[in-house]
Amino acid sequence: MSLWQVIVCVLALCLAGVLVLSQAMDRHCDQLVARGEPGPMRRAVLRLVGVALILLALWLCAGLWGAAVGSIFWLGGLSVAALALTWMFAYWPGPGAVLVAMGGLAALAGTLMAAFRE
Repeated sequence: MSLWQVIVCVLALCLAGVLVLSQAMDRHCDQLVARGEPGPMRRAVLRLVGVALILLALWLCAGLWGAAVGSIFWLGGLSVAALALTWMFAYWPGPGAVLVAMGGLAALAGTLMAAFRE
C-alpha cells in the first residue's frame, strides 16, 4: 500500500472503531438507534469489534513506520477520529454515522486485500 492509502485507511479504521465503541454506550446508541439501550451481549460484541478496528489501524501504522513513529501517528489518528466523531454526533448524527461506517468497511476491505496480496 502507498503512504496515502495507509493514512486514509488508518483514519477510516480509527473513525469506524470509535463509532462502534460509542454505540456500546447508552447515550450515543440512543442518538443513532431508536431501539434503546444495547444489551450486555451486544455491548461486549461492539466493544470487541471497536477495539479490533482500532488495533488494526495500529498494526497498519506500525507496519509502515515502525513501532515508535507508528504509535505516534496512530494516537494522532485516534485524536482526529474522536474530534470528528464528536462533531458528527453534535451536528449530523444519522447520515454522518452511515458515511463513517461505509468508510470503515471500505478501509477494512482495502486493508485485508493488501494483506492477502503480500
